[in-house]
Amino acid sequence: MSRVNTTKELVVQERMVLYYKYDNNPSTCVKIFHSAYKIKPFGFRLLQFNLFNTSDSISLYDGSLYNVSAIPLFSVTKDSGLEKKFITTQSPTLSIKLLATGASHMHGFIAEIVTLPISAIGFTVGYYYYCEDSFEGSLSVSWEQPNLVNVENLGGRLMTSLTLHQRDRPYVIKSDLTIMPHVTLTISPGTILEFAPRVGILALGTLIAKGRRHEEIVMRPLPNDIPASTEIVHNMYKSSLIVFDGLQKVRIRRNLLSDNTLAYSLVAGMKTARLESTLDATENWWGTKDPVIIQHLIFDFDDWNDHALVNFAPYLIEDSLTHSER
Repeated sequence: MSRVNTTKELVVQERMVLYYKYDNNPSTCVKIFHSAYKIKPFGFRLLQFNLFNTSDSISLYDGSLYNVSAIPLFSVTKDSGLEKKFITTQSPTLSIKLLATGASHMHGFIAEIVTLPISAIGFTVGYYYYCEDSFEGSLSVSWEQPNLVNVENLGGRLMTSLTLHQRDRPYVIKSDLTIMPHVTLTISPGTILEFAPRVGILALGTLIAKGRRHEEIVMRPLPNDIPASTEIVHNMYKSSLIVFDGLQKVRIRRNLLSDNTLAYSLVAGMKTARLESTLDATENWWGTKDPVIIQHLIFDFDDWNDHALVNFAPYLIEDSLTHSER
């Protein structure tokens, strides 16, 4: 939603996080979101809200704004008191129109767009759409204020950097854990994470996992729970071994996995009796563009018949999340 980014229409698989940061110039812009295959309607909510002027507004429409049939849904201004509402569409298209005066980059908003109904296996696809070409300053005092982290009940927004050290019991994640921008979550070798059903890690900041031989990082469902789902996106793993133990519906996308001195980068230990069970590890950089070497970095059904089969193609061909896939 800026002069820099001219993309007007975007496709949302399941979830998209939308940012806007003010600059010193006024802005009037429109973005149109379509659900994949134009099947599901949308839900919209503001996660962070700090418009500058009473004349500034965010307006939502059910349908394409360029079509006369679009229905106005919602308009929020600085003092409207409507910023906590959850807005839904009837159609598979959502239009957002922003009117903003020029102001300091301390002002702006963060919003979440989801397809409805929310997937029963959680957010398996997470995309992060930056309305400006950077997100360096803060949006408000409340954005910067650190919160106390309860490592015995992880979940919600992680506002300060945190390291999870190996210990004699697992860390339990009972609700979606969102790593906010400029925040780093470090998972030490030998650490075990247990996930409640339909819960995952959403990384807007940085997730660093450094496993070692015999000290793998294990992610698994809580005991006696329905097999959980999880996704890891937009992260960098160097000299790491990632292990999934018992999780179903796992997706690892848009990550950089490199400099690995271990035998494997990924162990797909999702015990299953179904031969068609797969782990989605597409669109990652594996430290090489040779598919034979990539296959050797993955321990899956081809190596042991009670593991899941890992699908790694298409994959990134350079050490950058912005490069093309093969």
